Amino acid sequence: MTGISLERSKISIQQITDGISKTYLVGERYIPAADYETGLSIGDNETWCTGFNNDNYRKTGRFDGGEIVELLPIPDSELGAKEPNGRFGSAHPDGWNASFCDGSVRTIRYDIDWRVHRDVGSRMDGNTIRLPAR
Repeated sequence: MTGISLERSKISIQQITDGISKTYLVGERYIPAADYETGLSIGDNETWCTGFNNDNYRKTGRFDGGEIVELLPIPDSELGAKEPNGRFGSAHPDGWNASFCDGSVRTIRYDIDWRVHRDVGSRMDGNTIRLPAR
């Protein structure tokens, strides 16, 4: 886990070696639109104060066969995606909103390159990224 918030974490600004303007702090989460009010999605079935769990945390990659592969954000209208409860996303049709560690907020398009998305989700991978224009 190389993001900003993880179980029992205390991340200082010095530990964000990829740059605070190139690292996600928080972002909107994918919740299937049909489950907005049902509590049936395991990504939205508990209170916000439960700590480190599926309701509060999202990730930018997933393990598949020992490798990190895509876990792109998706719109809430999309159904049938692999590992839907760990994804960023939103009800907005063109993208989702993310706040970066420098305090800026950007709308990130759903078609972001998955490697860029993965790298922006890590505070210390050392990869050089070019964020899409705002």
